[in-house]
Amino acid sequence: MKQRPNMKSYEKEYRDFSLSLPQYFSFPLDVFDRWGKRTALFWTDGAIDRKFTFDELKTLSSKSAGAFRKIDMKKGDKVLVMLPNIPEWWEVMLGLMRLHAVPIPATTLLTEKDIQYRLSATDIKAIITTEEDAPKVEAAVNHASVSLCFSLREKERDGLIIKNCVMQQTPLR
Repeated sequence: MKQRPNMKSYEKEYRDFSLSLPQYFSFPLDVFDRWGKRTALFWTDGAIDRKFTFDELKTLSSKSAGAFRKIDMKKGDKVLVMLPNIPEWWEVMLGLMRLHAVPIPATTLLTEKDIQYRLSATDIKAIITTEEDAPKVEAAVNHASVSLCFSLREKERDGLIIKNCVMQQTPLR
């Protein structure tokens, strides 16, 4: 079966193209929350299987947004999220999006030097990580020539512990 291109003239398509954008858009509110009781996430580590609906992640991420708001995170704040492939990654990312904060996803393979670079390259207000990666994050924060609030949220759920500490080098904005 021979396919014919649907575009006759690239120049005409380019010239006439327009994209309508909404004035306000929030991925969690405008997309994610509308899916309700459908399965949003199926996670396994090989031993434990966990399943979440969109409604469950909506509730969890809304609680995260409330916790972030309590430590004075707000719209436009940049937050480095250095979490492994765990369900809480979604909870944190959606919670930050609900506040209109700017989540900056980062691999857990980052070294202290990599974290220092990111701290010097942008105005990061907080870093969210696991207890396992906290030492290299703390070392990077201590050696960085930036002012920053280092925040790790603690909760224990299904064996995951996220450290609860707020270390302030300067007052929160």
